[in-house]
Amino acid sequence: IAFASSSGDFSAHLTGFRQRISDLIQYQYDPSIFQYVPRNVNKFRSDGIDAGFRAKVSRRVTVECASVLQHANQTQDTTLVYVDAYYVPNLTWSLSSDYRVTKRIEVGSSLRFVSERWIRMYDGSEKIIDRVYELSVHAALQLSRRFTLIAVGEDLTNQKRPSQFGYTVDDRDYPGPGRRFYLRLTAAVGHE
Repeated sequence: IAFASSSGDFSAHLTGFRQRISDLIQYQYDPSIFQYVPRNVNKFRSDGIDAGFRAKVSRRVTVECASVLQHANQTQDTTLVYVDAYYVPNLTWSLSSDYRVTKRIEVGSSLRFVSERWIRMYDGSEKIIDRVYELSVHAALQLSRRFTLIAVGEDLTNQKRPSQFGYTVDDRDYPGPGRRFYLRLTAAVGHE
């Protein structure tokens, strides 16, 4: 279900989903060769809701919110016994806002949450990947009709959220890059 106002000041969506996968491939660590190898863990299923909205609160402020609530299960082998799916959080959400300071300057921020996840390590032990709150900010300065300078600070809370693995080298898992800053210059090309 989706809705958008004719003015473009508000839009929202709500999606229910039900996934069934008969052959799920995951990379699992093989200590005999010291590498992750693809393994068919057989079946995966996920049910949930994806919802969000975007609203122009005033001439200068826009707010956006998005969330996914789901429950995912998978089998680990041919026994067809289901367990909670590896790496899959039950809840993620994000909240962002943009503020147009002047015609040429815009600033914004976003907060993202990912609930805890779990994995089974190569030795059979279980590991919990803790929930994460990530804060990011950005500022854009339009230098001319064609050039814009953008400054971005990502993961200011330095959570180093992994995209799928855990946190430590001892587990042979690697974190995300963590807190980072960068400048980007964009150029609009084309005919007017």
